[in-house]
Amino acid sequence: GLAPSHWVGPITLGMLSLIAFSSLKNRQLLESNKNSSQVFIKKFTDDFESDFSIADDILVIGISLNSQMSSYTAQFEEKIRQGYSVNFLFLHPEGSALEVAVSRALWENDINVLRAKILSGLEIALSLGKRSSNGSTQTKTIKAPIAYQAYLMNYKSSSKKGVIYMENFPYKSKQPRMPKHIFREGESEWYYFFRDEILALWGDASNWDTESIES
Repeated sequence: GLAPSHWVGPITLGMLSLIAFSSLKNRQLLESNKNSSQVFIKKFTDDFESDFSIADDILVIGISLNSQMSSYTAQFEEKIRQGYSVNFLFLHPEGSALEVAVSRALWENDINVLRAKILSGLEIALSLGKRSSNGSTQTKTIKAPIAYQAYLMNYKSSSKKGVIYMENFPYKSKQPRMPKHIFREGESEWYYFFRDEILALWGDASNWDTESIES
């Protein structure tokens, strides 16, 4: 039952090749799983500030954008003053989508409070455009559910790669805006998926100017 001696060398080399291939494949799978798990993070990296500062165009999407409008008002205004494009997409303060948003969230279950936050954010967004004529800014609302809060940067730029910073809106979770994600153009296929979805939401949204909430 023993193999001829002149077969031993090739058989041994073949077995070693299979072992090496299997080891390499397992390593690739481990690296793939490691990279996939890094899509889900608890907080944005420090790159957010630098990406924001060099962005030629920014589209911010969310339900009320309450924290963004209160924390980044000066930065938004400065970007617009410098001639860049900053656009905002809010959930419409009336309709079934607002009811859905309230039913999903443990951190905001009062529809009147959420409506007030949206209206406050809309007022701030409109005021940014009135204070500067150098750049461009547009504010829209949509009557469809919004599943996340996101910054889409450089989606119009021909010289800079796009990036999305996204915060998920979980269903009845005690941790709001979790998990977070970062998708970069050329590095993640999900960048193109979510870029297209965000732009589809933007395309279906309506301009918010001085319209009444009953319209």
